[in-house]
Amino acid sequence: MKKKTLSSILTCVAVGAVGFSLMGASNPIEKLVKEKTGADVKIVKQVPLNQLKDMQVVILESGNQRVPFLADKNGTTLIGADSSFLTSNDNLLLTLQKTVQETDAYNNRSKSDKLLATIKQKNYPVVTLKSPAKTNKTLYIVSDPNCPYCQDELGRVEGHLRDKNVKMIVVGLLSEDSLYKASDLYSQIKTAQTNQAKINILRKIYSGNYQASGSQPSRDALGIAEAVRDSGITSVPYKFEVTE
Repeated sequence: MKKKTLSSILTCVAVGAVGFSLMGASNPIEKLVKEKTGADVKIVKQVPLNQLKDMQVVILESGNQRVPFLADKNGTTLIGADSSFLTSNDNLLLTLQKTVQETDAYNNRSKSDKLLATIKQKNYPVVTLKSPAKTNKTLYIVSDPNCPYCQDELGRVEGHLRDKNVKMIVVGLLSEDSLYKASDLYSQIKTAQTNQAKINILRKIYSGNYQASGSQPSRDALGIAEAVRDSGITSVPYKFEVTE
C-alpha cells in the first residue's frame, strides 16, 4: 500500500471514524494507522478526556509533523481533531484548542528550525535589521518580492523594529521573476550599512514597477528557494520569532 503523509491521514479520518479490531496489539493506534494508511506513526502524547467517556486526545507524529486526534480507549477508532471541532462543553473545547495550538506550534517550529539550519550550513544571506531597543528577540520573515501580502508586511517593518530585531529571508518562490528580484536584492544590499539603506533597497525591489536586471538567478537565490521549499513552508509571508 502506498504510504501517505500525516496530513493526508487527517483528511481521511476527519470526515468520519475508522474502525479496526487490533486485539492484543501493543500500540493499537499506531497499528491502526499503519493498517489503514500504510504510514508509520508514533504516539507522542495521550490526554484522557473526563468530559467524554472512554475517549482521549492523542498526538501522532510522522517525520517532523504532528497531528491531534480523538481516539477511543481501545485505539480502534480515530477522529481528526482540528480547530473546526464544536462542542457545548467549554472544558473539552479548551483541551482540544490547546492541543491543536500545541501541534501547530511544533509543526511551525520544525519548519523554521529546518530552514535556519540549512541557511546557516550553506551560509546563505539574510537581510538583518537591528532594533534600537536592547533585545534578544528576532522576528524572521520569509518573503517574496512579488507577493502583495509580503509587500504589505514590508510596510510594517519599522513597527516590528521598535522592540525586536528583524531578519528577512527574501525568496523567489512565486515565479521566475521573483528569483531574479531576490538575486538583485542580495547583490545590491551587500554594501548597505544602515537599517534605512537596507529598507530603501527592499522597498525599491518590492515595488510593483521594479524590473529585475539579471538574466540568470544567483546561486544564493536558487539555494534559498530550495531551502524554503524543503523546509515545508508553502506560503509567504511566513513569520516566526526566535531568541538569539
